[in-house]
Amino acid sequence: MGFFRLITFAIALIVSTMDGSVGETPPIYDDDLQIDDDTNEKSVEAVDHFLVCPPRDVARGEGRFVVAIKGNNTFCEGSIIDRNWVLTSARCLSSLVDSNFQVIAGVRSLVRPFEQHTSQIREITNHNYVNIHEGYTHDNPNSEESDKEQNIDPHNIGLIYVKSPFDYDSAVQPIPLPLKECLDDGRGKMYGWQLHKSLKLQTLDLQIIDSDKCKVPWGDDSDIDSHHICTQITGPCTSGPGSDEMMMEGPMDENSNTTSYYIDPTCGGNDGSAAVLVTPKVGEVLVGILNYADIDCGESTRPIVYTSTFAYMDWIEKEIKKFSEKSKATAKKRRPLT
Repeated sequence: MGFFRLITFAIALIVSTMDGSVGETPPIYDDDLQIDDDTNEKSVEAVDHFLVCPPRDVARGEGRFVVAIKGNNTFCEGSIIDRNWVLTSARCLSSLVDSNFQVIAGVRSLVRPFEQHTSQIREITNHNYVNIHEGYTHDNPNSEESDKEQNIDPHNIGLIYVKSPFDYDSAVQPIPLPLKECLDDGRGKMYGWQLHKSLKLQTLDLQIIDSDKCKVPWGDDSDIDSHHICTQITGPCTSGPGSDEMMMEGPMDENSNTTSYYIDPTCGGNDGSAAVLVTPKVGEVLVGILNYADIDCGESTRPIVYTSTFAYMDWIEKEIKKFSEKSKATAKKRRPLT
């Protein structure tokens, strides 16, 4: 079962263990919540004729850019791109409009993060600090007007300004954005919080594929275009415990044109989850923000769709510059006359 099917339960669990006050930095989970310490002991298992490639808990130094975003009724994720800025999905932020919320950095577990010495928790109380792309519209797949199998939200991207800047250290670091379009397949990873068992940050090795290749398994009527990139797992699976020894039925070999496909049980993670391209010189680069996964993603090998960060580089730079100029103008007006 993928993360998407469990997100409603997870949010309810988070809400049920909060005291409702963002300002007091409550624990995300109570002490009496039973955590499954054997989450990663589950090996690759088959669904129909495809194998599931399990994620693994992040190692020390991995995913230092990932933040958890927590409101009273919302949980999603984001990526630190600057000391004062977090990039996430518009769908995540649309659930936080007119409400206070927390941005939690520097942790690899969501169990009482405020007690972890590496955590950096920022309170977002100014609604002007939330920037949702002006072109974002959310298409409800259950509405009568929607007759499409997939509903990919256009312009699903947004920014959060963090007034108290993050301190870069061994647990918190930014991730660079791409300098050029991701046109070719490349080795990548996804990051996402495992909400229903371990409550730990996890990662999964996968392939980054461009929108043209991604569109094929989704069909000609797909909304996938140059504003998107996708992820897919092709053999061998190298993430979960023992998975490097597991292969799908009919694996690819040097003399075969057949590719081994694995199911991604994370379904891409949660709203705002990151897809990164692993480069030889720079390391990890943020190339995607989760947009859409197949409704049967826990049993399907269809690619998972992300909003391409490269496609919105101009928008990101413009909005950050506009916010900076507005802040400076406001500060100048407030400056006392001498």
